[in-house]
Amino acid sequence: MPRFAEKNTCPKLSLTGCPPIDIKIKEENEIWQQQQEIKNLEKIGISFNFDYATEVSPWKITSILWRTFNETNYVGINVFTDGSKINNRVGCAMVVFEDGNEKEHEIWRLNNETTVFIAEMVAIREAVSYCKRRLITKANIISESRSALVSIESLEENRKFILDIKNSLQDTNSNFLLWWAKAHAGNKGNEKADNFAKKATEKQEINFYFCKTKQQRKTEMRKNIRQNWQILWDHSSKDHKKATEHLKPIKTGSSAGVPGASAEKMKELWNILSLNVMNGKTSETLTLKKTAAPLKNFCRTANREKV
Repeated sequence: MPRFAEKNTCPKLSLTGCPPIDIKIKEENEIWQQQQEIKNLEKIGISFNFDYATEVSPWKITSILWRTFNETNYVGINVFTDGSKINNRVGCAMVVFEDGNEKEHEIWRLNNETTVFIAEMVAIREAVSYCKRRLITKANIISESRSALVSIESLEENRKFILDIKNSLQDTNSNFLLWWAKAHAGNKGNEKADNFAKKATEKQEINFYFCKTKQQRKTEMRKNIRQNWQILWDHSSKDHKKATEHLKPIKTGSSAGVPGASAEKMKELWNILSLNVMNGKTSETLTLKKTAAPLKNFCRTANREKV
């Protein structure tokens, strides 16, 4: 019968940044459960679920193209949109120009959990709604968010919020064109929209509520897993479990704090350690024993602080 040797893997896990499998499984399970609970809900209380997806018949799938806006003389109706997040407060705005003259603007505050991407989408949606309310049949809608425009253009997009924008833009009774304008390029329409979006973050009244996105929940879960991993590390009872616990990060390429080690030697040793870690063959001397300086100064700490 074969016999196997058991080794403590905590030091190796901390060096490579891989959490223990039991904590990782719990994290993935919690994320999955959260997604199952809300994936079929368009609204949760008063908050919209931006990730809510819906099926679209293949023959109804279309792409809304966008162009690059380089105009300096605004002809006709041009609606500039923007979203902003300042001090954890989110807002968006639109400003309307008619033949180069500023006509009016609107601003909206969103709840703090909302992302800037969603704020940009809300601004575009409200710009389309504005044009329809005013019975405007032809207008340019300009955004500095390339990611928002790419999502509207995509044939694979299935989030209902974005699909509703696409449907509004496809209205046969209107001719609305989407444009992308580079941010902070001296475009007066963009600058105005940016200023109004920043002012929107100062509003007390919140106009739109959105629940946290799938990606936000994943990010929070990963933060929790690192905290739980740190607690597990700190309270481990194994004598040799803290081979890297007391390692102090130092500036890469500097010999400060490492007596007798030149910058060239430090770089050489760090490259060796990095290679070993990436290959999954971390040296036993570096990970399972309490090595003396300068080698220990090249390890990652339990918090994944890179030297």
